[in-house]
Amino acid sequence: QYAMGLLLLRIDRLAEAEVRLTRALRISPRHRGALEAAGRVLLRLGRTEQAISRFEAVVRLTDCNDLALGGLAAALVVDGRAAQGQSTFQDAVECATPAHRDAWRAGLAMAYAADGRYELAEEEIHRTGDFFSPPVGLAMAERLDQAREGFREAGCDAHEMVCRQANGELWSGLMLLTVLGAPDAAERELREAVSLYDGDPMTRWALAEALAELGRDSDAILELDRADAWEPAEALSDAMAALRRRLRGRGEETP
Repeated sequence: QYAMGLLLLRIDRLAEAEVRLTRALRISPRHRGALEAAGRVLLRLGRTEQAISRFEAVVRLTDCNDLALGGLAAALVVDGRAAQGQSTFQDAVECATPAHRDAWRAGLAMAYAADGRYELAEEEIHRTGDFFSPPVGLAMAERLDQAREGFREAGCDAHEMVCRQANGELWSGLMLLTVLGAPDAAERELREAVSLYDGDPMTRWALAEALAELGRDSDAILELDRADAWEPAEALSDAMAALRRRLRGRGEETP
């Protein structure tokens, strides 16, 4: 049941994966792999509290499981508990294998950004090595600079509660997309950000990236067109152009 659930998770058949993993946990309630995989499924399905419970169970069973810690940290940030998420990402970084360390640093950066701690976020982004492609890394750094300056370029007051909340949703969505590879969960966060404040080209670009990962290319192009209307700054324009090239290339490959 566990092996089939893991396979279904990898091919994004989340409802079926949940059924298999639930069966696996009925047979073996302390199965760490099944608990961690179930946490990832639940997070992607938007059932954050249940995901937290699964990840916490793995953490209690192991001295150091960076996958469970990273998943738990992400779920805490999405649940609005940024400070706990930051602390948990730090734990994930401490015990991570070299292959995972940059990913958890990236998650920590976005947890800081979601909480308005922009200087710390920028420090962690610079520590992530080659985790982000150059256009994406530059766009993120540009956004952090913009946030420190009060979102003037986006026409949004950084101290206004709605703007701060929208910014938190943006960074949560980016974390889900880039760190956890969960575009469906990212789309939910990013649409919430757009509903709060729709005049931010970076949120539109991030939503386009999530839609592209979900194979909804025409919707992604529509979001890029909407982002262009807000005259994005240079680094973000480069990231958007890179996504357009990917989508165009994919369209040319389609028979």
